[in-house]
Amino acid sequence: KDSMSGSFDDIDVPPTLVSFAISAANTDNIISPEFKKPGSAVVLLQAEQDSQGLLEEKSLLETLNQVERLIANRQASAVYVPELGGVGAAVAKMAFGNDLGFAYDPAFSGLFEARRGAFVVELAEGAPLCGQLIGHTLEQKEIRLPSGESVALPELLAVYEAVLEPVFPVKAQTQGAAPLLLLGQAGQRACGQDGYPPSVDSGVPWRQL
Repeated sequence: KDSMSGSFDDIDVPPTLVSFAISAANTDNIISPEFKKPGSAVVLLQAEQDSQGLLEEKSLLETLNQVERLIANRQASAVYVPELGGVGAAVAKMAFGNDLGFAYDPAFSGLFEARRGAFVVELAEGAPLCGQLIGHTLEQKEIRLPSGESVALPELLAVYEAVLEPVFPVKAQTQGAAPLLLLGQAGQRACGQDGYPPSVDSGVPWRQL
């Protein structure tokens, strides 16, 4: 992978082989990762690992098939694969999407452990409970930890977005008024008559835009 060759600042990248795999699927069976509604049970489906930390092939295939069945049978509303930060980071990102809170089950542990071969699944209403219960979604905009502590969702989102804010700002810091774009009158064309969408006239010669 070319982007991983060489060095960057004080980081030396060793020779690395990165493999990508994709598959085709019916668009009816594709769902997004954000939580959909309050009151949903959220579970962890985890493939087993051997003594060396490698995923057991049979268990992994069973877990993948289970997730695929849940989605196809409309028993999963949202699915996310835990990355760096484990279940804790996954749940936060799933909560950000629709501004829904989350309450962890007091018995759940290992929030930030590495979870290879795992899926965080929001079960649809009426779906049977499976895997390990993580907790339930909330209408309140907060994350309630197993310890009983809670963190406001807007605060977490602000911290999350601040990491890359200097590089990719969420809101551009600009001054002055934006130019007003007006639909042209004489030059306007109706889409379908000549194959073109309606024209847009800013009222300013293009060389001055």
